[in-house]
Amino acid sequence: MSLRHWVQDALRSLWADIPRARDDERATLVTWLHETCAAEQRLAVQLRRDAAAMPYEHFRRRLEEMADQDEQHAHLLQTRMQALFSPLSPPAERRQGEEAVAANTRPRPPWQGLRHLLADKREIYERYRQLANVFEDAELQALLRQLLHEEEVHQDQLVELIVKVDSHVHTA
Repeated sequence: MSLRHWVQDALRSLWADIPRARDDERATLVTWLHETCAAEQRLAVQLRRDAAAMPYEHFRRRLEEMADQDEQHAHLLQTRMQALFSPLSPPAERRQGEEAVAANTRPRPPWQGLRHLLADKREIYERYRQLANVFEDAELQALLRQLLHEEEVHQDQLVELIVKVDSHVHTA
């Protein structure tokens, strides 16, 4: 085989792999988005469960509002994914929601629940930060940045609640 034919074959092979790499990358991004959507849904369920254990009504309301926003985040992600990736369906083994939270239904003290929620919120925040830098779609990037900001606000609110619940526990 001549050098020319060898180079042509190598280039053909390279060009043939590019669409496959894009499809693999696209599938990975869809999986990440579906996992993030499922994580938001799990967090909403967890927030509602932990809200029920809060000692004061205004604490419960704040957690319920956060849960509502997390459900909205999941809905917004789902809507945007359908617009972008309609031919691809979510990986079945990745779908999780209330059943994942229901498996761990042991009651826990309010401050402990808030600490776990804060850790989960930080994880979601980091996921949004990473995803916002990966996608080329301007609308999806804008959505991810909006959700990133809202998760940052949720983290601040949870820290504030942790401090307040802790101070109420020590003064009671």
